[in-house]
Amino acid sequence: WKDDAVLLLDQLSANARLQLQHHVEGYCRTAGLKEVSAEVIFQSKPDPLVLFPAPKTTDLEPHAGPVTVAAFSPFHRKLMLTGSADGSVKLFDVLQQRAIQTFFPPSKCLSTCAVSAAAWSSARPCVFAVAMEMGGVYIYDLLQSRQEPVLELPLTGAG
Repeated sequence: WKDDAVLLLDQLSANARLQLQHHVEGYCRTAGLKEVSAEVIFQSKPDPLVLFPAPKTTDLEPHAGPVTVAAFSPFHRKLMLTGSADGSVKLFDVLQQRAIQTFFPPSKCLSTCAVSAAAWSSARPCVFAVAMEMGGVYIYDLLQSRQEPVLELPLTGAG
């Protein structure tokens, strides 16, 4: 096995690796090949699901209303914010079903005010902003407060 073929094998689970090795070595015996390269692996036409397994999926704790926005943290790839028409924002570790934290931006019309946007700071790992459909932007910094926004930018009538 050449180095490029071994690199491909190293990306697979133990079961998938054995399955692919068996398939490719059978192909090499039939074709009369003595060396296995990455090119030979693909020429053997293995089952695509062995090389490219289906992604893992999970069911996350639902909101009371439809999800209107989802945003992954640029610093922690397992952290995701979801905002909903119910006015709540949930922070998830995507490997866990339950939300780590649920936030309720202090909107005056919470029962009818959907979350229209949520975004992580590109400079600070624990900071994110939430915009509400009926106006107002709320900045959260989890290092300063685990529940309340640290800054509120209300909608003003002057526009």
